[in-house]
Amino acid sequence: MAPGLSRDVMHYCLPASPVSAAASLSAAFSGGGGGEDRISALPDGLLRNVVSRLPVKDGARTDALSRRWRGLWRATPLVLDDAHLLTDGPGVDWRAPAAAVVSRVLASHPGPFRWAHLLSNFFDETNQDALAEWLRLLADKGVENLILVNRPWFEKARVTKVSPNTEVPSIKALAVKVRFRVPGEVRTLLSFLRCFPEVETLHIMASDNDTDYYDDPGEVKARDKLNSTFWQRVGPIKCVQSRVNKVVFDQFSGGPNQVEFLKLVLARAVLLQKVIVLLAGPESIMLNEVTCKLQPLASNRMWANKSLREPSLEVRGRAAGHIWSYSEASDLSISNPFIS
Repeated sequence: MAPGLSRDVMHYCLPASPVSAAASLSAAFSGGGGGEDRISALPDGLLRNVVSRLPVKDGARTDALSRRWRGLWRATPLVLDDAHLLTDGPGVDWRAPAAAVVSRVLASHPGPFRWAHLLSNFFDETNQDALAEWLRLLADKGVENLILVNRPWFEKARVTKVSPNTEVPSIKALAVKVRFRVPGEVRTLLSFLRCFPEVETLHIMASDNDTDYYDDPGEVKARDKLNSTFWQRVGPIKCVQSRVNKVVFDQFSGGPNQVEFLKLVLARAVLLQKVIVLLAGPESIMLNEVTCKLQPLASNRMWANKSLREPSLEVRGRAAGHIWSYSEASDLSISNPFIS
């Protein structure tokens, strides 16, 4: 898939930013000079409302308007969309340069962060530590809404170290895409989950047909599979053990480490009510194979939640052409928000 098309699909699935680049600081002060500055005469609450609707660069610039505006940006819950920090123009690489600027913004604003929309950054071996620092800052200063996409699209660089001391307690629903055939990514997933102790709905998408990582995506090697000793030694994961009540596992194939991950969650999630397993395609043969493989997990003895008369484990084939939609997933009026 071409980078542009991939980005278009991703943006379709995610909620719109609450700040528009069309809302510019210059539009608010275009009187041509000499006119009465009525905006500055507004109460602090209204001025902070104005600042919160500006792109982050314009919001920070309000400090320089006059003494009246000084400090308002830092006193306003931050709304950050990293797309507004990118540099456009001929010959400019779309993958750069926002990571360093985002780091400076997160470090300079005291919080809280009302909305962080971080989709436009490109991580490689030169800046992948920035992601862990972002999570630390977002946790320390409080983030209410976080949309975070960790790229690259085609390169192999990934963040593999997550500090166990970093926590983001405001997140209730978490969606993570994982290559389960890469043991390092499975370990990172388990560490990553510890950063979100209050997650109640966990959406996992397997990405095991990654042709840019595997020489042969259909060939499973012994080194791909984590052994039983590893799974037995996995330490406590607070959200799994005390919060998670629903799990959706998308693109499930029954490949290396996928069943073992589900077993781990079932054995620890005392509040778990429902597990939905979505296959990569609608093929009836695959549905039958996966159903047989997961049949033992439908037993009460596999579930930590002993209050259930009958565990709810559903296996479904994905309808052809279906694209998961964040707008559906975030609509709490839908009984199964991840499934349309």
